[in-house]
Amino acid sequence: SGGISLKPADKMWEMKGDMAGAAAVLYAMRALGRLKPEVKVVGILCCAENMPDARAQRPGDIYVGKNGKSVMVDNTDAEGRLALMDGFYRAGEEGATHMVDVGTLTGAVVRALGPSVAGIMGSDRDLVRRVIRSGENHGEPFWELPLVEEYKESLKTPYADLNNIAAGGVAGAITAGLFLREFVPPGAAWAHLDIAGPMFKEKEWKYFDAGAIGFGVKTLVDLCERFRDPLAWADGLRPGHRPRLARLADLKLRRLSPPARRGDTGLRGHDAGRRRPLGVRGLPVAPHPRPRGPDPRPPADR
Repeated sequence: SGGISLKPADKMWEMKGDMAGAAAVLYAMRALGRLKPEVKVVGILCCAENMPDARAQRPGDIYVGKNGKSVMVDNTDAEGRLALMDGFYRAGEEGATHMVDVGTLTGAVVRALGPSVAGIMGSDRDLVRRVIRSGENHGEPFWELPLVEEYKESLKTPYADLNNIAAGGVAGAITAGLFLREFVPPGAAWAHLDIAGPMFKEKEWKYFDAGAIGFGVKTLVDLCERFRDPLAWADGLRPGHRPRLARLADLKLRRLSPPARRGDTGLRGHDAGRRRPLGVRGLPVAPHPRPRGPDPRPPADR
């Protein structure tokens, strides 16, 4: 509801889906318990009720997180990040090396990307790109937003280490990410998924019913299932790992020279006997089709 900083009444009922991030983690863990991927996964649900009440948090309250940083509550409707910051600390206690948080954190990401695309940002570029790739595998689109250091100034307040919302009300999705980054455990790779837009469909669309659609579950499951697969890491490899198949670390995109003789593909070494050049993942590349119709070049150049 937004608490004391109450949301407008129009379509407030849709906020029953404001727990979509925790629901995605819950059902991802349920699926992973059955699939049993070769990686340790810990799911942390950061749950709180935010209602107007005599004991509810109030604008101006100072909140101290488990990592010792203080936050002034400027707007009680920005409560999700307050719950997440202690969840981050708990992940650090669990020894997390890679951390992905998912939540319906801001309305700003809906204004920026609309109702069909989720925002993503983080401290580790490879992890961010890999989450994007896992989403693409299952029709859950993400668009990377930058963590603009300049915007961090808007979170400053003389009363605490951080304000819970940015002054001026601009770039709300990015400043929320900057806020959360302050609580990431040291040394952990982190990606933040703001799914406020696509978590809910107002009407039936393709194979989705109207209502909450479980956005993020398939992305999280795919990410964990492929975590040990070096070919799944975006833009190359994890440091120190060389795959046996594609040898992506040594791959250079180049135009193959014309065959010198019949049966010669222009390749050397272990690929020399192949009829066609190999693609990035070892799959044969289809030859370019011959142009149809008369040759447009002058006879002397044919």
